Amino acid sequence: MLSSDRLPVDRRELGFLVLHWLAGDLNVPAEVASTLERELRSRNCLPTTASNAPLSYSDQTARCPHITPDHLLRLVQQLLPRPSPVSVGTLIAPPGIHSLVPNAAPKRLRRSRLMVSAGPFHSARHGVTADFSAGVWTAYKPLASVLGHRGPIYCVCFDLTGTRLITGADDGVVKMWCTHTALLLHSLCGHNREVTDMAVSPDNELLATGSNDRTVRIWQLATGLPVCVLQCSAAVTQVLFSSSHLLPWLLATAEDSSVRLWPAQHLAWATDELEAVVCGPPQGRLAAQCAAFSPGGTQMVVSGRGGVMFVWQFPVVLPSSSSSSSS
Repeated sequence: MLSSDRLPVDRRELGFLVLHWLAGDLNVPAEVASTLERELRSRNCLPTTASNAPLSYSDQTARCPHITPDHLLRLVQQLLPRPSPVSVGTLIAPPGIHSLVPNAAPKRLRRSRLMVSAGPFHSARHGVTADFSAGVWTAYKPLASVLGHRGPIYCVCFDLTGTRLITGADDGVVKMWCTHTALLLHSLCGHNREVTDMAVSPDNELLATGSNDRTVRIWQLATGLPVCVLQCSAAVTQVLFSSSHLLPWLLATAEDSSVRLWPAQHLAWATDELEAVVCGPPQGRLAAQCAAFSPGGTQMVVSGRGGVMFVWQFPVVLPSSSSSSSS
């Protein structure tokens, strides 16, 4: 029984598709098709005219020349899952094989759908082990494989619209790819050593890339043109934009424990001489590897190889009540 939220299906059209498929099959005797046509007609399971007058099979095929005999089969094929090494595309199959007519209703997963490459998934909380490789993995499909770098790729990210994929590699080149066509949009050349990290600004206007050449380069995301080069004192391990509009910063951590901050609102028209706010833990105690801003942008945490996390609190100057009341 069809649920109420499904579109209704005209059984007369379905009857015609079944008859059209049998009549077009050379292995089916003509008597079978004619007998089926009479039975369907007697049960009002074939299309009629606007005045509800009977319409012969030949007249219906003449009215619908775009409907081929295999039209029904092509519709059914859309219901079958994509083939995989662990599945068999069949209409009637024993349990455990993908089928349009299974022997039992499928069990619903209460947890979110997971994407795994292979092997079992174990839930320590519920003590349940399930093999997701047969069901979930087949729901995902590869879109494209792109080749453009001459060495290993160390960092990837999407822009905020999801239309650009950005890669940074061992060859010092940053590349932008179109996610719809997998075509190369821009090659950003400037770093002379490995690109270690990258970040997109909250307004989706700028791209910041860090490298082992001790620089952070700023690029226009739309055109790929360079904006400025920011200097660091050691190899860059991470670059990060703050999402706060009140305290917009670009952060860069380096292997010499230094943490540098640049005002992000000045980067669009900045020069290479833009000064940074340099902070960090005692020299040699960290070798900073990763950092993060709080959602409001008022705190920053940096951690590294030393096993210690350092947290900074930014002072926030709010408008005074007198100035706000006068305005």
